[in-house]
Amino acid sequence: MSLAPRKINSIATRDFELVTMARTWLILNEPFFGSLIMKLKLEEANIETAATDGKRILYAVEYILTLSKKECIGLFAHEVMHCVLRHMFRIGNKNPAVWNAACDYVINIILDKSGFVLPQGALLDYKFADMTAEEVYELLIKDEQAVQNIENSTPMDWIFQNDSSSEQADIQIDWEIDIEIATERAKAAGKLPGAIESALGKFEKPQIDWKVALLRFFTGYAQNDYCWAR
Repeated sequence: MSLAPRKINSIATRDFELVTMARTWLILNEPFFGSLIMKLKLEEANIETAATDGKRILYAVEYILTLSKKECIGLFAHEVMHCVLRHMFRIGNKNPAVWNAACDYVINIILDKSGFVLPQGALLDYKFADMTAEEVYELLIKDEQAVQNIENSTPMDWIFQNDSSSEQADIQIDWEIDIEIATERAKAAGKLPGAIESALGKFEKPQIDWKVALLRFFTGYAQNDYCWAR
């Protein structure tokens, strides 16, 4: 699919107001998601619905305009969760469309349990509750009719932009550090949803190189120029 960005014609347009509102709501009300969505640039794109590449949330204006405010918030939380659960790094040699659907089923159960409103038509089936994306995938891939339906009708909502293996590894490390920080912030605020904490608990706790983390922090805030003026 084409992911060519399109310019926003006016900041007063309803779609821009909607995506800005959704992002702001997460920042103000959900410390975990709010901390992580700030990593992702919001960008219009020529796609069916919305997607993430680990660096951006891409969205179709026409699709965004069909959503309510709560559905838009749920949509953005969904895209963040693809990054949180590292779905793009776990695909291996799997069928991409079926893997994407399996990941969606897992994410949507987590978000539904956490009180988010999902867009109409979202893949949600509690028969997959407490399963990993790999377990859901194995069930789906054995059903030829399910595979055909997914390939014909389920949009992909994450994608890599031809990143090299080293770039993908850097993105993954970057996310692991920020997920750990976001988790601690949300716990400190008493606002880490139980379903999120349970999902994160299925991952091995990342061994963060804090020298790398501190370097990222300081270089992110350091000025690129200097001045002798007081």
